[in-house]
Amino acid sequence: MKSVYFTIGADPELFVERDGQIIGSEKAIPKKGLTRGMYNEPEVVLDGVQLELHPTAMGNTYIASTTSSLAVTFKLLKGHLDKTPEIKACFKPIVDVSKEELDSLSDDSRVLGCQPSKNYYGLKMPIVDPMKYRKRSAGGHIHFGLSTPIYNQNGTDYRTRLVPICDLLLGTLGCVLDLDPAQIERRKLYGMAGEYRLPVYGLEYRTLSNFWLRSVPLYQLVMGMANQAVSILHTTLSSDMKEDLELELLEAVDFKRVVRGIQKNDYDLARDTFNKLKPFITKHFPDGTTKNFNGLLNVAPIHKLNIAKFEKFLDNVKAKGLDFYFPIEADKVMENWLVKSQWTGKEWETFLEGIN
Repeated sequence: MKSVYFTIGADPELFVERDGQIIGSEKAIPKKGLTRGMYNEPEVVLDGVQLELHPTAMGNTYIASTTSSLAVTFKLLKGHLDKTPEIKACFKPIVDVSKEELDSLSDDSRVLGCQPSKNYYGLKMPIVDPMKYRKRSAGGHIHFGLSTPIYNQNGTDYRTRLVPICDLLLGTLGCVLDLDPAQIERRKLYGMAGEYRLPVYGLEYRTLSNFWLRSVPLYQLVMGMANQAVSILHTTLSSDMKEDLELELLEAVDFKRVVRGIQKNDYDLARDTFNKLKPFITKHFPDGTTKNFNGLLNVAPIHKLNIAKFEKFLDNVKAKGLDFYFPIEADKVMENWLVKSQWTGKEWETFLEGIN
């Protein structure tokens, strides 16, 4: 499989709370957001009730750089919240906001969502009254900066073909790792199977929650699989390649079951999908790396040599929950990201090696 250079980023969301109660993010950070003062763009911003982290998009070929970019936003947020110790971060994927709290917020903070999403399968989001529907959810959206042969702003555009590949490699992954029943409620409005946007630079995949914010290894797992999604489509579309990896991957599964599994956050359906993908993974991801024309490595986080360890990890998550490995408490999440000043890019690999 051909490794390819592209840019990759994310804009994950989280909440803030005071005395165990969710409060609007406008009460925690300034309206202009938080910035280190060395860039024009803020890196922690308001997004309705939620906060949103804006790490700098990076080239995909060196996972340590993208990890460090997100860690910077954690450091920035923690430094600000430490000034008001009564206010804490909250990494739950979906929360209830009291009517009193919503009534106290500005109009911008009370709205649900921003720009409308598109859906690959034609699934429709119901319209709800944001003042009566008091649940709010936190996304973990992935952004791809794409180029030829997938996308050229002056012509070629195969971006939407990346969406079902992402559902298989990322959406299904979320279902077997994030077992919180709240995900079922979240997907009534956000994070549906096949949910995406088409920004001018490429594609935003919007199905995932913020579950991968819990730790550096989870982040690297998600970004690594995002890498593989683009490489699969790029390989298929490249004129000098004869492998139709896209078709081989999509024909391995029943997409009605894939969509149902994601919509219901159904572990068993999602695990069945993963089982059907195992022959593809072991064939095309033999040892975790492929080389592109510059000799740069594109790391596959799940491959033939570690797939047994990964399946043991899934078994343990099913039996004990994701909290067993990666607690959701704010202090522990922050510690996971700030325990090191530099990341090697191999934290997921090291974590998986330790699974028993």
